[in-house]
Amino acid sequence: MPWYVVSYDLRGNESQEAYERIGKAWRTATDWCKPLLSHWIVESPLTASQIIDRLFSVGAIDDDDGLIVLETSMRGQFRRIQSPAVEWLRERVTTF
Repeated sequence: MPWYVVSYDLRGNESQEAYERIGKAWRTATDWCKPLLSHWIVESPLTASQIIDRLFSVGAIDDDDGLIVLETSMRGQFRRIQSPAVEWLRERVTTF
């Protein structure tokens, strides 16, 4: 199942409720991690386009918001990430 890196900018609706809607949407993914404020890593059987459609359909994002969904190999590095995300990343990311 593919992994995706998702980053977004909420524009004009940066309320706590807007962030909670995004979080609620991701918590339905197969596996997920939120290592940074507007950055998620999710495992999902959906395509990148389907992920965007899902976020729109549940009201997590709207037409003003910026959104990037990229499939990832889960290979890389990270630093200055706080727990519990750091443990999650250590278990799933192949570092080089």
